[in-house]
Parts: sequence; C-alpha cells; structure tokens
Amino acid sequence: MMSSCTRAAALAGLAFCGFSACRAPLTEDAWTVNERGTVGVIGRAGIWADFEAEGSFDFDANFGDDGFDLTADLDGKYGGVIGLEVFVFDDVSLLFGYDRRVFEPEETEGLLFDDITSEEIFLAARWILPWRWLSEGRLRTFVEAKVGYLPSTEFDMEFDVMLPGFENPEFEFDGGDYWNVGLAAGVLYQLRDDLVFQFSLLYEVPLSATEDVVEVDFLGFPISLDSEIEPEGLIVLTGLTWYF
Repeated sequence: MMSSCTRAAALAGLAFCGFSACRAPLTEDAWTVNERGTVGVIGRAGIWADFEAEGSFDFDANFGDDGFDLTADLDGKYGGVIGLEVFVFDDVSLLFGYDRRVFEPEETEGLLFDDITSEEIFLAARWILPWRWLSEGRLRTFVEAKVGYLPSTEFDMEFDVMLPGFENPEFEFDGGDYWNVGLAAGVLYQLRDDLVFQFSLLYEVPLSATEDVVEVDFLGFPISLDSEIEPEGLIVLTGLTWYF
C-alpha cells in the first residue's frame, strides 16, 4: 500500500498534468468569471491530510464509573468534494457541497483499527484577494471560512487481548452528528475562460464531539462504552471549478 506522502505526490503529479493539458488562451479579460452572479461547479480531491482524533470512552464497572482516553493520529487515505460556488459580489463567493473522507489511523498498541469514514455537508465564504501574478494575471490567492455538518462518523476496531483461544472484542462506532469550523487559504489559476484550478490548505476544529454508546463483549462480560471522538487537523486539497 502506498504511504500518505507517496499518494500525495502521485495525485499532485496527476493534478499538474491535468493543469497543463487544460490551459488555453483567454478570450476575455482574466477573472471575468469572478463577477457577481456567476455560478460554478466544484470538484476537488484531498491529496494529503494530518488529523488527530481525541477520544474518551467511559463505562460502568462494579467499583464505579471508569474509562480511558485515547489520542490517535489519522493519515488521509482519500477524499473527494463536489459542490457549487456562487459569486454574491465581485471576488466574493459562497460555496456549498458534499465532502467524503477516509482516514487510516496510526498503529496503536493493543488496538486494531479499520479505516475511519466521515461525510460532511459544508457552507463556506471565500474572498479572492485583489493581487494578480504571472502571465495575464492568471494567478490569484484567496482566504476562506467554512462551517461543516457531519451527520455520522463510522469505524471499527478490535481490542487485541493477545490470549490464545479468545476472540478479540469488537468495537463498532457509528457516531452521531456534529459540527466543525475551518479556515482555508490557497491559490487559484485561471486555465480557460470558464475553468479555474485550485490548490489550498484547510485547517478544521470540531465545535462538538461525535458520540455513540457502543456495546462490547469483553471476554464474556458485556460492557457499554459511552464514546466521544473529536477530530481536528489539516487537509491539502486540489481541484477544478467550471463556471457557466
């Protein structure tokens, strides 16, 4: 399996090839597409991510409440975004869409993780800064703020008991909804009159935790774990927007 850095390099190479192939002469002034009322279709891919998930797991025991905390690093495996962009003023737009991500947790002693999958519906506001660079002023920068709603977060893990003849207890987390916020910055390059390339960095923090009560059969003893997880981290995105 490719490492996160290898995957990121491969996807960046594909993005560069697509960038070069799509570039064409402009028949209108650069960034006419940023005028108020313009609408675009967004398509992006996550090429790298560095997230950290903080979790707390509490249960009732014979001697009182007990539990444990866990912090795990999450490497981005793949992700994709589709949506729409609408310019409400010149160089100021609203974006909304759907984001699906898959993370690969780091190896943790005593725990065996499957991939973590999350889905998000987001709304963002973007300001494209006035400065222009390169030929015809095709290169510009932007800043962006977003809020996201995640209806669910799912993953499975096993407690590695390392005891012959005993099956590892399974933990199936199907977390409830939660919200996050994020700030992004990046560059835009106008490839054609109607097509813009994007490269950006997005940092997200949760406004609340995703929660679930998980039933675990631990060596013949049923345990209910009140589980909370809060993911936070950085994502690198690249993609295209087609305006019509």
